[in-house]
Amino acid sequence: MTMEKHPDDKKPVVEYTAKITLPNGEVIEKTVSTEGDFPSLEEFDLSTRDGLLRDFDLLEKLSSKPSESLMGNCPVNIWTPRLKKPETKAASTSLEAESGRISIRVYGSLADSLQPKERVLSLSFLEAASCARTKTSYRDAADILNRFLGRTDINLIKLRTSSDSIGRIGTEVSEELSDVTAHILSMYSFDAESALPLEGVVLSDNIMTVSASQDAGPDKPGINEAIAAVNDSREEKIPFSAAGIEIESVPEECVYVSIDDIGVKHQKDSRKEGSVRDYKYVENTVAHIQYGGESYILTGIGMRNVFKSVLAFLLVNNLLSRELVFLTDGAQDIRSHIQSVFQFHPYMVILD
Repeated sequence: MTMEKHPDDKKPVVEYTAKITLPNGEVIEKTVSTEGDFPSLEEFDLSTRDGLLRDFDLLEKLSSKPSESLMGNCPVNIWTPRLKKPETKAASTSLEAESGRISIRVYGSLADSLQPKERVLSLSFLEAASCARTKTSYRDAADILNRFLGRTDINLIKLRTSSDSIGRIGTEVSEELSDVTAHILSMYSFDAESALPLEGVVLSDNIMTVSASQDAGPDKPGINEAIAAVNDSREEKIPFSAAGIEIESVPEECVYVSIDDIGVKHQKDSRKEGSVRDYKYVENTVAHIQYGGESYILTGIGMRNVFKSVLAFLLVNNLLSRELVFLTDGAQDIRSHIQSVFQFHPYMVILD
């Protein structure tokens, strides 16, 4: 691959040349090129993680276009960014990419943030790896990535590296979700830790009450007439009236929330041959929110944390003006959290 500094008024061009010399001396050579948008080598941002990933992602996506036209993949390890002479700390690391493992030197906040032996994952590589790891085990995902990316020997993607990278992503997502949840709860006068209304605060009506239904609602006189007709026709009577029946509104006017703990098997780094499998589970709480034709899933560690996320979601999307229906299996911890967090708002519980 060749790439040169491009004038400001022209788009950069990436050119690949594949050259194969057969045993009989015959040479097969092919060159392909494509234009795109990415910085020149001198302009690559090597001082921040986001900057490096952004600039390299532009190059990597563009590089894949001409390489797909060749017989096999040309190595892009020739790409060697020129290191400026920074006044800050510099560090050597590797950029893990779909096209290979590329040695680079970085500096600034990126150099300070790197753990020993940590590699920076390109956005395209991270997308492919994350997809594989959500479909199967970390062990199988590492095998799949090594096979399809042609990794062998020292360039193998290791199980521990794979699990650590996904763990860091999960931690970042959880922290961001927690911060957003706390901000929303505070904005609507709820305590960010307990998810309860702040003391002395009067919540607005559109949070505490359900809007009047546009539909006529259940025909309770008709229900009473049906009950009376049945009671007149037999000795065993129906012991309640329509007033004692809790009937949900039409589905379009309800918000349905399903919450439960999901257990997944904890994966070990290795297992001795012949050892007895000791199944240990990691519990995640999953909430499924449905209203109208929309459907959303929130997940997290800890029942209370997920209930806080559910409340924040309902608040920011103005859904507490609808009828709130919880679908649960009757577990006591779920019912207690519903009663605690949504004590300010009418709701219905349906056992599934």
